[in-house]
Amino acid sequence: MRRIAYSIGMAALLLLSACAGKTDYEKSLPEDAAVVAAFDLQSMAVKGGLDGDEGQATVSRLCGLLKSGMSGSESVIDRIAADSEESGLSFRDKVYLFVGARSAYAGLLMRTSDEGRLTDLLEALREQHLCGELHDDGGCTWTVMGRVLAAYNEEACMLVVRPKGGDAEEMQHMAARWLRQDKESGFAATDDFRSMQEAQGDITVLASMALLPERSIYPLTMGLSAEMEAADVKALATLDFEKGKLLCEIRSLTTDKVMTEKTAEYWKAMLPVKGHFLDDFPANTFGWSTVSVEGAELYRLLNENPTVRRCFEHSVMPIDFQAIFSAVKGEVAFTVTDPLNGYFIAHAEVTNTAFLQTFEDLKPLLAMTGGQMRLTDCGTNAYEFYMMDASALDLRPGPARVWFGVKDGRLYFTNRKELIDRKVLGLSLRNTEWGASVEGKRLYAAFNFTSLMEAVSSTLNRRMKTPALLIGMDKLDILTVAIGEDERMHIELTCKDRDKNVMEQLLALVNLATE
Repeated sequence: MRRIAYSIGMAALLLLSACAGKTDYEKSLPEDAAVVAAFDLQSMAVKGGLDGDEGQATVSRLCGLLKSGMSGSESVIDRIAADSEESGLSFRDKVYLFVGARSAYAGLLMRTSDEGRLTDLLEALREQHLCGELHDDGGCTWTVMGRVLAAYNEEACMLVVRPKGGDAEEMQHMAARWLRQDKESGFAATDDFRSMQEAQGDITVLASMALLPERSIYPLTMGLSAEMEAADVKALATLDFEKGKLLCEIRSLTTDKVMTEKTAEYWKAMLPVKGHFLDDFPANTFGWSTVSVEGAELYRLLNENPTVRRCFEHSVMPIDFQAIFSAVKGEVAFTVTDPLNGYFIAHAEVTNTAFLQTFEDLKPLLAMTGGQMRLTDCGTNAYEFYMMDASALDLRPGPARVWFGVKDGRLYFTNRKELIDRKVLGLSLRNTEWGASVEGKRLYAAFNFTSLMEAVSSTLNRRMKTPALLIGMDKLDILTVAIGEDERMHIELTCKDRDKNVMEQLLALVNLATE
């Protein structure tokens, strides 16, 4: 525990520092990495205000925490806090996190700014019994820190671990090989790396499907080409910290022809949305999402995957899914009105009500359950479905009720009957600051954290503490997710304080947590 606490604290301290220099250290990135993330710590430090008095206070507080638990290491901590070059590592250059295919390995890559100083730092850690003896082998120096292997040369330093377990020493030859790579043989020589450099985000991530275990990939790709390479199905994401908001953009870099063609088919089955369901819910609704689809075409595409087709064909409830999907043409919306109790309602624009016959056909079957399940008429084209134990449908155990039907050309499905005829008496979702952005998108979703925290506050007893999971959420306002005609996903998280950079607000939370 002592070693872990020291490592986390030292990492946090170094992340708040920066030093200069430039080499080709990126050439050590593994060519077969399934995920590579680049962190522009210099940009993040400036945006976080670490160059001012408040930033120095944060560094000093972290130093104090480290010293309090690490007797004898005070001089090392003070030297690095005063001048990060004392660590022998550069944090003005980008820091890279990488993960191998199937999570076979994971590591952190940094530029070595001064090999001698880095050696001195590790020797100081060895004296504190935080790492083992230093060894020179394979053109690099290496040591072990618990399950972590630290290896470095005059250009680069990397920390490597096996997430699935294993001795750190066994990774020495692998790390030494990466450190000896030339510019033409590593990840840095690929088009993917060049795309990462051009993206220029505070954090840039390249991830491929190769990260997933085979058992997870197989159900997703059944029915596609057997020659498809998981590493060719990939995406690039950039994350930027701005005043009052966090921006993320994700775009596909997939080069597999079959997957590209299949994605294009799904894209054609999605239509631009109009925001037809925006007026049905008040502006403070917690969660709302919408798409517009050609139901019949979507059903056909889903059935090309054998795993999905079996789910439809062997459903616990013998429902005519094709009839239901084929009736849907237009917008589909899913709304969470009460996140604490899980109340929701789903809507879909439909062209007919003939598909409701499939539920009429269920009644004789449900009558044979002896009251365990019931389907009751609630008026014209309206039903209530009751289950004494929802675990029969692989849901949460216990009684459950849902209401569904068609009203005014819209299919509804909800676990809260009052939501069916609910009227908006004031401002609706269309009147929110994001409401005007919905029209024309292929997908749009919004989540109101202010509404969530108000619900939490009204539920918790005054003497009860806010759950750890929700700490800091009171600073957040709205999260929106949108996919436009450019097929890129745009995510925007706004804070209540629109004048301070999000990174600065995050560091303020660190200050509160360490007081």
